[in-house]
Amino acid sequence: MCGNSNFTLSKTSISRFEAGEGVEVTATYNRSTAGNDTGKITVSGGGADSKTVSVSGKAVKPTMSVSPTSLNFESVVNTTSLPQTVTVTCTDMPTTPSVTLSQDIINIFKITSNTLGTQGGSLKVTFTPEAARSYSGRITITGGGVTKTVSLNGTGKGSPYLNVNPESLTFKDVNVNTTSTGQKVTIKGSNLTGNVTISPSAYFSINPRTTTITAAQAAAGYDVYVYFNAPAKKGTYNGTLTVSSGTVKKTVSLTGIAIPEGVSPY
Repeated sequence: MCGNSNFTLSKTSISRFEAGEGVEVTATYNRSTAGNDTGKITVSGGGADSKTVSVSGKAVKPTMSVSPTSLNFESVVNTTSLPQTVTVTCTDMPTTPSVTLSQDIINIFKITSNTLGTQGGSLKVTFTPEAARSYSGRITITGGGVTKTVSLNGTGKGSPYLNVNPESLTFKDVNVNTTSTGQKVTIKGSNLTGNVTISPSAYFSINPRTTTITAAQAAAGYDVYVYFNAPAKKGTYNGTLTVSSGTVKKTVSLTGIAIPEGVSPY
């Protein structure tokens, strides 16, 4: 071997009998760091012309990265969250990395999709809490002597809840073509995952006039005032104030009584 100690031979000499029969010599390449090498095997002796064999080798170091390195979930009890994605990128990986999932309670976190190959891929993870509490877990990805982890954190929430108080309002003896004084409705919610919509039906209006509030506003308690807009014709008018968030809905029954103009309601 000439010029490079990173190549070794299974035999460095053979007898003339072996040469006559033909013998197999194995060249092995071993390098402690990533890089490239070249060398030559020179065969000589027995008065014959020498022969050379060119050899080359490349040592690679597998790398792997994951993004993100942690996933955080929040979901209502016994409801599966939307999947979140972990992207894995590999270089010089000799085989497909292995994936293991560990967690404090089995079947809370699940890997629903795995497209990993030697160049990487993606994992999709879901969260299904069985109680209103915190959960944790870890995904371990191993390949080519490299190990990466992704931490999993989840919070189980109680079922969404909405309440309205009172559940009915009556506006008595409002002159036609006038607007009543306002009556208060308090909206309270918990464990809501989206905004709350407030919708009065015909002949009724609200103040503040906004028809959408946040889940945080509902959690703190939100007061809205309802008005009866008496039309030009006397009579009794029924309607509703609908308060909803996602699949949760509450209604306030509304009744307005319009009386002729000029008639005192007192």
